[in-house]
Amino acid sequence: MFAAVAGVIVLVAERARLDKESARVEKDKGDLEKRLNNPGFMDRAPADVVVGFREKLALADQRLTQLRASRASLA
Repeated sequence: MFAAVAGVIVLVAERARLDKESARVEKDKGDLEKRLNNPGFMDRAPADVVVGFREKLALADQRLTQLRASRASLA
C-alpha cells in the first residue's frame, strides 16, 4: 500500500516538474519569437546574433516537444 502511494506521489511530482519546465520553455520561446518578429531588432542586430536567436528558438521547439511527449507518457 505504501509503495503504491509513494509511486503516485512521485508521478504527481514528475508531472508538476514537467509542467513547470514546459511553462518556462514556452515563455522563453515566446520571448525569442517576439524578438525575431520585431523589425527594429532584425534591422539592427548583427547576422550572427539573429542566427543565434533562431538556433535557440529551434532548440526551444525541440525541448518543448520532448517535454510534451514525456508529460503525455505519464497520463
